[in-house]
Amino acid sequence: LVLLLIYGFWAVAVFTQISLEEGVVSNWGATTLGQFGDAFGGLNALMVSLAATFTWQTLRDERQRNDKLQKRDLEQQAELTFFRMLEMRRAVLDDVTYDGVRGISAFKEMRARLIVQAPGSDLRLAYADCESSAGGTLEHYFRITYHIVRLLNSSFAKADAYEYIRILRSQISGPEQFLIAVNAVHGRGKPKMLDHINNFSFLHTLDTPGKIFLRSIPGEDLKEAAFTSPTGFS
Repeated sequence: LVLLLIYGFWAVAVFTQISLEEGVVSNWGATTLGQFGDAFGGLNALMVSLAATFTWQTLRDERQRNDKLQKRDLEQQAELTFFRMLEMRRAVLDDVTYDGVRGISAFKEMRARLIVQAPGSDLRLAYADCESSAGGTLEHYFRITYHIVRLLNSSFAKADAYEYIRILRSQISGPEQFLIAVNAVHGRGKPKMLDHINNFSFLHTLDTPGKIFLRSIPGEDLKEAAFTSPTGFS
């Protein structure tokens, strides 16, 4: 409609200008008609350019809408997968065994075993013994926990991912957090899970004795950001 209006105004303006130059509107010759046609040739080029610009803008807007819809669909799928994986994680937790006990009780026993060790080589050896005694159930637990965090990190913006991390963390007990951190430093969770622990303040809600012990582990694997209140999330 806009293009038609432009075209109409242009035609009137050209018609009027040529008519005034000729002096008589009704007495046009071949020269006058040629001038009129030449004027429309320039207008046609303008109209083609405007039409091309309008088409490009329409295609770009449509592509952006499709991208947003696709992103929303992927996020909804990731959210459903997240909650299914939470259910799986709880089942895996119940299967963890150590020294004749299962589930959270097994993590409590392992933490009690580890926290009395020196935080250096003695801790590494004691953790290796715990992992061996768990008979693979501990490794399975760490693997599914890592994949949940990995899903969130890859599917959402960091601030949104952190909101889901909070849901996950609310279901993880203190002894579990402690073992997750030790695994990230001395086990197979290094470096992948270690990066997520630092980036998402994963140990923020850990009890004070656990934080004190983990902070004393030699090296700089566990950053202070892993223990403190997160910043930069809105």
